[in-house]
Amino acid sequence: MERGPAVFVILLVVAIAGFLAFDTLRARSAAPQAKTLATTPAAVDDEPVPGERLPDTLTPQRILNDFANTPPALRETEVQTYAGMYAPRRGWELRVAEVRAIADFTIIRMRVPVNLPDAQGWVEGTLENAPPALSPGDTLTFVAKIDSIEARKLDAARADSPESFHLMISDIRVLQIVPAASAVPKDPAASDDNRPPT
Repeated sequence: MERGPAVFVILLVVAIAGFLAFDTLRARSAAPQAKTLATTPAAVDDEPVPGERLPDTLTPQRILNDFANTPPALRETEVQTYAGMYAPRRGWELRVAEVRAIADFTIIRMRVPVNLPDAQGWVEGTLENAPPALSPGDTLTFVAKIDSIEARKLDAARADSPESFHLMISDIRVLQIVPAASAVPKDPAASDDNRPPT
C-alpha cells in the first residue's frame, strides 16, 4: 500500500524534471534563432553582372569626393577608373531626392554629400520598370553600373562658381525600398538642403 504512493511521487518528480528539461532546451534553441533573424543582412544582388564589382568600401560618397578633390586636368583618368564597374553585391543605400517618369522609364536622383564648400553631389540614372510606389524621401538599396562622373558649374557665368558632381548610373537593379514614413532619420550632414538640383 505504501509502495503505490511512493511510485506515484517518483513518477511525478520525473515528469516535472522532464518538462523542465524540455522547456530549457526549447528556450535555448529559440534564442539563437531570434539572434540570427535580428542580424540577417540586407538583400544582396546574386544576379551576375557583365562587369567588375566595386569593393564594399567604395560608396558613391567616396567616389564623388575622390573625383571632386582630383585636379580638373586629371579627372578624366578618375572617370576611366570607375566607368563600367558595378556597385558591390550588397548595393548602395541612398535616399531618393527626385523621381521623374518619362515615356517608358523613370529618372531618379539621389543626393550625396561632397566635402567641398558649397559643392553638390548627385547619383542619377534611368530606371526601367520602376516600382510604382517609389517616391522622393524613400531609401533605395540598389546595384547599378557606373557610366560616367561629371563636374558642372552651379553658375556657368562665374569662373569661381562651386561645382556639382554627378555620378551617372545605368542598369539599376532595385534590392529594397524603405518608404519615407518608415525610414530611420539620417545623419544631418547627408540631408538635402533647399537648393534646387542642377
